[in-house]
Amino acid sequence: MDVIKAEHLKRLREREAGREVFLRPLPLESTVEDVREMVVSKCGEEKVAIDRVKLLKTAGGSLMSAFLTLSSEAEARHCTAQLNGASFGGQVMAASPARNREGLKKAKEPCMFFLEGKCMRGDTCQFAHEKSASEAGSRRLPPCKFFASGGCSRGQDCKFSHEPGEDKALCGLAVW
Repeated sequence: MDVIKAEHLKRLREREAGREVFLRPLPLESTVEDVREMVVSKCGEEKVAIDRVKLLKTAGGSLMSAFLTLSSEAEARHCTAQLNGASFGGQVMAASPARNREGLKKAKEPCMFFLEGKCMRGDTCQFAHEKSASEAGSRRLPPCKFFASGGCSRGQDCKFSHEPGEDKALCGLAVW
């Protein structure tokens, strides 16, 4: 993701913090318009102004949920209270304030994969991604027993060390 787009998304999340409501489950056939109409009917047209509705299906496609972005934090609190436990399409919904992942505290422990340059989670990783001089090289990965025995099918994606000269005894291989 390019830097400009990442900064734009960060500013957007900051503006929307506290104004989002997570709503689940919804009928699979729900549309954005259906959700808007339901929210207005249950919360009152004069009490809510919906900026955005984002529908999401689970990976298996068996559940539908929505993120509602409202005009203010007060509207979000009002909608959460009105929609939590309400019925829509024959299902009882749960409504809760959406959590901003960037606002969550990350663990202070450094990400071992980041230190090796292999973390695939990026900004969503729960571990620290700060590489200071004291941390650089402070974490050694255990050696890969497959690499030590002649070949690892994972190559660069392997989470173990492929450094030549690693002690074969550490890999669980007998040294003769």
